[in-house]
Amino acid sequence: NSSAQLCCQLICEDGRTRALNTCCSPALGLMSRFAERVVNDSVVNDSPNQSDADKGDEGASQFPLYLLPPIPKRGAGYRSEPIMGIVVVLAFSSLLVGLTHGMAAAGEGKYTGLTLATVCLIWIQALFAVLCLLFLLCANAGVVKRSPQTCYPVPSEVQWRLRANPQTGLGGLGNIDGPRGSYCIRCCVWRPSKEDGKSHHCSVCNRCVVGFDHHCGVFGRCIVRGNLPCFYMLIGLAFTGMATGLAAVAANASSAES
Repeated sequence: NSSAQLCCQLICEDGRTRALNTCCSPALGLMSRFAERVVNDSVVNDSPNQSDADKGDEGASQFPLYLLPPIPKRGAGYRSEPIMGIVVVLAFSSLLVGLTHGMAAAGEGKYTGLTLATVCLIWIQALFAVLCLLFLLCANAGVVKRSPQTCYPVPSEVQWRLRANPQTGLGGLGNIDGPRGSYCIRCCVWRPSKEDGKSHHCSVCNRCVVGFDHHCGVFGRCIVRGNLPCFYMLIGLAFTGMATGLAAVAANASSAES
């Protein structure tokens, strides 16, 4: 049957076979077009114009992320250190709120305009203190997370080590400098260059962070550029809270004299 016959012309160029013309039944024609596409793709991929560097970059960008070692576990202090910060903030806020309320309501037990203002102010300050505390503990500010944007291209040394012996991981291998900054072999991410802010791998948080200032042992978190305003605000609220309490005492004394 002529409809079941496959008539095609094949030509060999440099050892590669290409399909030039095909006339066949619909089913066989679909198979021939698929074979032609596969052959053409192999010719393009093996093109001599593609440099070794381009092939290396392509291989680095195609390295599967599931072959990377697991993300390091948090250090012991990551969960124990914040207890002190939570106790300090909540206890100090409660003390100042209670002191301001007591001073404002002392005497006849009536709030004047000034004492009422101090009570409202101390509550606002306590609310901001709790919000800043929550941001420090939960926001993960400055943390470089794993993603295709931060993991690729995977350095050739890392690829070779993981493909050769995945069980040993990357132990003994140092951080790798490159055009994108520094590649951390513990988090397996590219950290920005120094011009974009100081990058650091914290041994307690076990994460790489950008804009590192210091690790706070009271709150158990890294203080970085992203949460530094909240850290300073917490310190400032301690002093403004004490000032508000003293203002409530002075307001109560003035109202008693009058």
